[in-house]
Amino acid sequence: MKNDRIIGQVKRVNGPVIEVTGITDAMMYELVRVSEEKLIGEIIKLENETAVVQVYENTTGIAPGDPVYGAGIELSLELGPGMIGTIYDGIQRPLEDIRKISEIYIERGISVPSLNRDKKWHFIPAVQAGDRVSGGAVLGTVQETERIEHKILVPPSDSGVIESVASEGDYTVEEPVAVIRNGEETKELFLMHRWPIRVARPVKQRQPLDIPLITGQRVLDTLFPCIALDDDRVLANFDHIGGECDDPVQILSVHSPVGTPVLHVRHRGQRDLYGLSIVHIADGKV
Repeated sequence: MKNDRIIGQVKRVNGPVIEVTGITDAMMYELVRVSEEKLIGEIIKLENETAVVQVYENTTGIAPGDPVYGAGIELSLELGPGMIGTIYDGIQRPLEDIRKISEIYIERGISVPSLNRDKKWHFIPAVQAGDRVSGGAVLGTVQETERIEHKILVPPSDSGVIESVASEGDYTVEEPVAVIRNGEETKELFLMHRWPIRVARPVKQRQPLDIPLITGQRVLDTLFPCIALDDDRVLANFDHIGGECDDPVQILSVHSPVGTPVLHVRHRGQRDLYGLSIVHIADGKV
């Protein structure tokens, strides 16, 4: 990232866990990049001038003395239009985009934006200047797919008065669509926002997970039961291990309730790395 700064040097490497010394400016759970290869990790322990970093890539070749760069932000997800239909690895890197530049193996240190920065989305505002908003308020909508209307929300940590809002039109996820004022401070809001992975999203009420989705596949129904969240979504959490069952995404698309447009599928790939598929279903097809 552009604002990366050196926060210390590698002292010891133990598999994916690295001890860093000479820490001068760092925070817990900060996103870091290790060595000149910029391997992605996060700080999981801070003590005096040392830190422990969990690296989410192969650390072969990392040696004592290599620099560690801090990004100044926590390891976060990008939330916004473009997630549906995308397959991510465990740190929200889009695998299809990586394949285009890295072929069949993911190169170490590769960095690809989680959401497409060039695609424009048609934004329809739902607020106007002078409205008071808080976290979770709907700024407007984007028709992400034929059937999915994506509501653009005020981030949970923000509140204030709408100072200006973009007119209806096409915008990328990096173009501001609104400005809010809270006291003397103003902040631009975008179609996307980042959210720290270790901070729970605030909710008014948690819905009980008591409606099972019976697929008829014993492997799924017994070991990896799926949940029907509501009329719009199905949550599946299982290891996708080739040879034990058919393609689980296809199975879920067939057995999901009629009208279910979105599947959230957590699966395991090579080297036990977990990923997430957010799948859109149209006319019974994935």
